[in-house]
Amino acid sequence: MDTSKSPFLKPLALMWRGNINAPDQPTNHPERLKPLIAEFERLGVEARQVVYFDADAEATRDQLKSMSGVLVWINPVQDGQDRVIVDAMLRDVSAAGTWVSAHPDTILKMGTKEVLYRTRELGWGADTDLYSTYDEFALRFPIKLSVAGPRVLKPLRGNDGRGVFRVEALGSERVRLQEAIDDRVETLPLAQFIQRSKEKFSGFVDQPFQNNVKAGMVRVYMSQNRVVGFSEQAPRNLTPSSDQPAFGMNSAKTMHGAD
Repeated sequence: MDTSKSPFLKPLALMWRGNINAPDQPTNHPERLKPLIAEFERLGVEARQVVYFDADAEATRDQLKSMSGVLVWINPVQDGQDRVIVDAMLRDVSAAGTWVSAHPDTILKMGTKEVLYRTRELGWGADTDLYSTYDEFALRFPIKLSVAGPRVLKPLRGNDGRGVFRVEALGSERVRLQEAIDDRVETLPLAQFIQRSKEKFSGFVDQPFQNNVKAGMVRVYMSQNRVVGFSEQAPRNLTPSSDQPAFGMNSAKTMHGAD
């Protein structure tokens, strides 16, 4: 590799979380990031792959401090884990002079679904509510559900539909729940659902359920102020019924260019 034209004097780390259930098995990140790694190589940047586990945070900290920078792909929630340990480690690495993207403090400012509430009056907005505390949620959500029809609750942080619920009232005391991650449906007392939400409560955005989700969705991809591509995604449930409507999206996407 010709590093004479590299803007980095030291290697650049590409870091992702390993599979805690199968630590010896590779994840799909090397394949997904192959074009990015190839582009770094073309530019003369040495990109080193770093597989992260919370148990190895100290060793990873030392490794990253010897790098010019680190690009991080670690979900805020994955396999029951969170970013508490890795974020503390990344703050320390950044303070020592290694460039971190994205810095945990930047993620805390921008990486939350609360933006759906703050921008509810704009063109894409809806009847959106926000429950910042558990007591607020326990007090106001049952009233909202009784007067506004089926609702979708989204935790402020998360991915892949984890903890995202469609909630439909069945009378005044029971609800039908459907989770976006796997379209699983269950029926239980509303009070039980409210109570079990308490343990890991970190805030909810509450929006009306859009029945046209059965048509699928189109994503637009931006790079700064430019549209760089689109994708189409179909619902996981292709034969929706009143008991199990279309809700979660299939992970497979059909990709399209910007034109």
